[in-house]
Amino acid sequence: MYKKNFLHRSGDWELIGEGEKETPRHKLQRLQCEMRELCEELAHRKESVKDEKSQDQKEMVFLANQLEQAEKQLADIKLEEILGTELVANLADPQEAQLKKALSLIEDLKRGGDNFGDAKNVAVLDQKEITFQLNYRPEHARFSQTTRLAELEQRLHKMEAVLGMEPQKLTRLSLDSQRRSLLEVAESLSARANLLDSAQLDHIEGRLIALTQNMDSLAEKTGTCEDADKQRKVVELYEMVKKTETLSQVLPQVLERMTALDHLHQQAANISKSLTQLEDLQQHITSGLDNNESLLQGVQASIATNLDSIKKTIANLDKRLAQLDRK
Repeated sequence: MYKKNFLHRSGDWELIGEGEKETPRHKLQRLQCEMRELCEELAHRKESVKDEKSQDQKEMVFLANQLEQAEKQLADIKLEEILGTELVANLADPQEAQLKKALSLIEDLKRGGDNFGDAKNVAVLDQKEITFQLNYRPEHARFSQTTRLAELEQRLHKMEAVLGMEPQKLTRLSLDSQRRSLLEVAESLSARANLLDSAQLDHIEGRLIALTQNMDSLAEKTGTCEDADKQRKVVELYEMVKKTETLSQVLPQVLERMTALDHLHQQAANISKSLTQLEDLQQHITSGLDNNESLLQGVQASIATNLDSIKKTIANLDKRLAQLDRK
């Protein structure tokens, strides 16, 4: 019993469920997958071992050769040639084989066949009555339930595509008719459609033609108003151009002066930056001089104290020398 899904290069192989018996095809596929996974693991281990003369490398080479031979033996096994195509198909899908067998028995029953003497699930009560035992499978019930749910979901998707998923559209459907279900709304709309007979349709068509003519006349009037508005704007633009024509001759000179002023402004900005840098440098030098002056005063004070102590020491030495001379 294997619990993981073995992958093949051409697709996924079937996963054996818990408690089900493993068929020869599944066993062969499992062995092939395990061989392939073991070959890949040995290849990774072989790459990790760099010393070719080590014992691990020799063992890897030996195991790889053994696995290659075993994989060739598994590849040479042809289940179709050994067991036959029909038996291999039955082993691959036993439920499908049982279903086909049951269907064939039912077809023979319909044709009135007499070859049911050896069937285990068929009991002949008399010449006119035959009882066939069918086993209930929960997975089939779940499958049919899932199929019904899928069909219902598909119908809901179609309704959503037609009506839309917005609640406002659904409220508009039931607003006029004061109905709560779509079926009642559809019945109300159908009743209203039946009220439209040929005479009323002709009357509605005449009113629509008159409305179309009115819309065309309104469109023509709107077009003329838009043309007049455009013409008025064009005239205003022309008057503005005439007023600014005298200024257009002065504009080149103004642009040249503005360009020159821009250059002067840039130079002034550079000078201002230089002055700012000089002020910062002057402040830095001033602060450095103040620090040096304070340090100089400290040095002078320390020198004065050192001179006083030296003078006192010399005086003491002179006294001692004088005392020694007296002795």
